Amino acid sequence: MAKAKPLWKKMWKSFTVYVLLICLLVVQGNTIFLGMEKKCSYPSESHCMFRFVGPHIRGDWPIGIFAASACLSAAIVLIYRVKEISNWFILLVFADIKAMTQNWQLDFFHYDALFNLSLLGFVAIEMVILIAAKLISMSYAKNAKGTILCLISSVIFGSLYFYFSRVYGACDHYSEGVFGNNKIDYQNEEYCKITEPVSCPVDILDGILDMTSLLFISCENNYGSFDKLKERFDGTNHDYIALPRVENMTEEQRLDSNLYMSVFLNSVPFNDSSEIKNSDKEIFLDLRNKQRPQYIIDVKRNETLVKERRAMLNPDRLTDNILVLYTDAISRAHSKRKLSKTLKWFQEKYDKPDSDWELFEFFRYHVVEGRTLESMFEMIFGIPWPEDEEVKDKYAHLPLVDTFKKNGYITGHYLDKCGVIQFHSSQNQLKKAYAEPWDHEGVAMNCDPNYQDPKSPYSIVQGPSAVFRRCFYGKDAHDYGLEYGT
Repeated sequence: MAKAKPLWKKMWKSFTVYVLLICLLVVQGNTIFLGMEKKCSYPSESHCMFRFVGPHIRGDWPIGIFAASACLSAAIVLIYRVKEISNWFILLVFADIKAMTQNWQLDFFHYDALFNLSLLGFVAIEMVILIAAKLISMSYAKNAKGTILCLISSVIFGSLYFYFSRVYGACDHYSEGVFGNNKIDYQNEEYCKITEPVSCPVDILDGILDMTSLLFISCENNYGSFDKLKERFDGTNHDYIALPRVENMTEEQRLDSNLYMSVFLNSVPFNDSSEIKNSDKEIFLDLRNKQRPQYIIDVKRNETLVKERRAMLNPDRLTDNILVLYTDAISRAHSKRKLSKTLKWFQEKYDKPDSDWELFEFFRYHVVEGRTLESMFEMIFGIPWPEDEEVKDKYAHLPLVDTFKKNGYITGHYLDKCGVIQFHSSQNQLKKAYAEPWDHEGVAMNCDPNYQDPKSPYSIVQGPSAVFRRCFYGKDAHDYGLEYGT
């Protein structure tokens, strides 16, 4: 008489089947339903989240996903009579791959990439569950007591290690200043009240999902594909390509949607290295070694402009040079965790009586908006992000660069994307404000197809929105900005 399977094994098998079935429904639904064009037509991220994504998530999207999934899953079951877990798993992985190859563009106009990104998590969880269950089952069959003891010990010691290495003391630095020499007085009621955190989950999980570290990604040998350059640039058979001065382009050419083609069409190939000095261009792609291209940056001094601005300088000005570094969406506490090298550079100039630099640190809250687009708009223009109906004259509020110019400064600008300003991406946004050109703009190199893919500018695997280390031609992307600006 055959021995009956333990109840827990039957329940586990049923649980696994249903979990995989649900996952399969979701990924297939994403493939079918969200594979259709789901594009937000509102001008900003906040509008898209609250007026487009929110209503759809609470309304037709789940219905459409599961309706499409149910039909396809029913067809698969009827045709192939899938019953075994292994077959479910094969179909699930196939559906994941199919969905992930659809669209990796991630911005506030396209949201199907958000769902595709979640599929990676599904695949990882599915594989871990199945492999762990199989290993535990095999071990239990050979030595039941030893397996149980090993599991209990692993849970206890693993929990203790995680607690003391990550949870304990995770919030100790929260009240410290940027350089650790000042502390926030939480008890001072003279200022706005700040709640001292009980737990700091972001610090606790820091690095666990750092794809750059997990995959050992380095910039040193990242030189991209020469074929991508040939697809976009004319004259790649020459030794050099001079990229155009973006600041001299028309407002229409400078739109994010047009800048790629503006850069490609206005680039000039040449062979004589002396043209680097003689040309008025500032960014050059060196193609003498086709396998290891590199950018040459040669910022030109305009003597006419120097004389013009020098006459406008205020004799009582505080300083001759101003460097503005804008980092998006990071708090003081978390900057210590994620920008340690940058803060070290600042610390070398902090509280030094004999230094030419003077730094100020502001405690407590200084946030004006909750999202990138709106925060950057206020930083550059000094006014809240305007609604469409509020914009009567887009020249009424000129940007920060205009203030610097009027006070006699020669201005330069770098942004880590193929664009001149974060919110200058469409005709609709062009109506809101005038993106006045800086005297020098070093953004043309970021239109390189080996950095930001023209077909998918907000890809999560390449370019400024990537979850991996952002680099091209042997350097980090921000290194080019620091080289251009200093």
